[in-house]
Amino acid sequence: MQVTLKLVVWLSAVVVSGVVAQGPDPVRWSVAVVPTRGGDAEVVTLAVTASIDPGWKVYSLTQTSGGPFPLRIAPGAESVSLAGAVTGPAPIVQETSAFGIPVEVYDGRPRFVVPVRVGSPAPVAGAALKVRYQACTETTCLPPRTATLVAQLPGGR
Repeated sequence: MQVTLKLVVWLSAVVVSGVVAQGPDPVRWSVAVVPTRGGDAEVVTLAVTASIDPGWKVYSLTQTSGGPFPLRIAPGAESVSLAGAVTGPAPIVQETSAFGIPVEVYDGRPRFVVPVRVGSPAPVAGAALKVRYQACTETTCLPPRTATLVAQLPGGR
């Protein structure tokens, strides 16, 4: 009985510590349609913006392998595909890091431009994107996370 009680207490502590370790997300994401004129009617330009808490950073789109997880923005539905390269601001390059390699980071409110092609049938909810990222401070790194964003398309597509 005492062994069972100890096991229950230990497992409860492990579960609670795992939930606390996950903690709140220091990065919030938003997406909006960028108005454009002319061009391909199936191509929509989306602006993805991160709001990163002070002291935190997210690794760049161009972060090299062998270190932290780089930012990735990809289609989140079968009817959506990339229509070009995802672009963003120039990252801040830190020559020294805990990873032993130079790292490229964003902080504050970086904005990324994502051209997408919306196929037929167009999604009812809009164009979905998946944003995979890793957030760190100078002393702590969270595990990579994935945010799902949905942009409402013009014209009710």
